[in-house]
Order: sequence, then C-alpha cells, then structure tokens
Amino acid sequence: LEELHRRHLFTDRSAGVEVSYQYHALFRAFLRRRAEQRFSRDEFSKLLVFSAGLLRAHGQSEDAVEIYREGGAWAEAEELMLALAPALLAAGRWRTLQAWLVSLPGEQLSRSAWALYWLGNSHVQNASTSAREWLIKANDAFVRNGDVSGRLLSAAAILRSIHFEYRTFEPMDQWIAQIDADLAATPAFSNPADELAV
Repeated sequence: LEELHRRHLFTDRSAGVEVSYQYHALFRAFLRRRAEQRFSRDEFSKLLVFSAGLLRAHGQSEDAVEIYREGGAWAEAEELMLALAPALLAAGRWRTLQAWLVSLPGEQLSRSAWALYWLGNSHVQNASTSAREWLIKANDAFVRNGDVSGRLLSAAAILRSIHFEYRTFEPMDQWIAQIDADLAATPAFSNPADELAV
C-alpha cells in the first residue's frame, strides 16, 4: 500500500497513532460498483457487515455505523449508535446522532427505549417539545421494561426539556414525583455521569 501511495495510484495515507491507507474516493466508488455487479444483494450485504466489523475492531466506529446501516445490519448499527451517543452529544454532534437514530427501521426504534432516550436528548436544546415527545416514549418503554435507571434518566431529561422551553413549569410535578419514587428504591447507576444527570 505504501508503494501505491508513493506512486500516487489511487491510495491515500493518513498518519495517526497508526498509519492507515484508503483508496481514493473515485476508485472506491468504482470498486464498489464492480462488487455490486459481481455479488448478489445478500452476498454484498454480508461483505458490508464483515467490513463494518473490521472497522469497529480497529476503532473506526463511526465508519462502521455507516457500513452496518448500508448492509442492513440494524441490530449491530443500533448497538454502536447507542455506545457512541454520549460522546456525540458531548461533542455537539447531535445532528449526526439524530440522522443515525431516525434511520433505524420504525419498529426497531419504537421498541428500543435507549434509542428513543438518545433521540430525545439530541433534541433537548433546539426543539424542546419534540425532545419531550421522544423522551416520554422512552420513559414509557423503560417503565414497561422495569428499567429504573432508564426511567430516572428519561424523567430528568424531560425536566431539562421543560426548563429549556421556559413556558410553563407545571408539567414538572409529575416527573419530579416519578424521580422521587424511583430514587427511594436506591438504584445503582452505571456511571457517575448518569447519577449526576439525575
């Protein structure tokens, strides 16, 4: 690959912690079209999922999400989206997270309390009403699943969305009562950031 890069033969090199190579975008597009022609849709999807797994194993998780989505490996894509969600929001990349989560098949999104939770959180500062709708759905799913920490986190996020909207604070009472009741059960938080959020 280094030889191809030195000879400027459709190979780009990036130096970081570890040197990596990638084909030029036009050459990648050509190879991809050839692969789509050569393999059946099922075979091509399996290749995409395998490639995404390699990307993930080498720390290129965001690229892996895109390839999982393309290959229709929605469970793997969702798992990685949820793992990346806190870092994406902390970096102000809520649009990326929103685009990923809304791309999930509708039934899968509606069943996943954590996907609904992160989708709601991605809307909190710019669309509080929309955020609250997603977060209430997440809270309902956490209640159905018996997930106390999820209920606490979603209720706290709902309170933040009401605060950011800054219209009326009466709806807060219901969520404060839920948080008080859930905290009485002394839940175990998975990390200090979650505990702080509540």
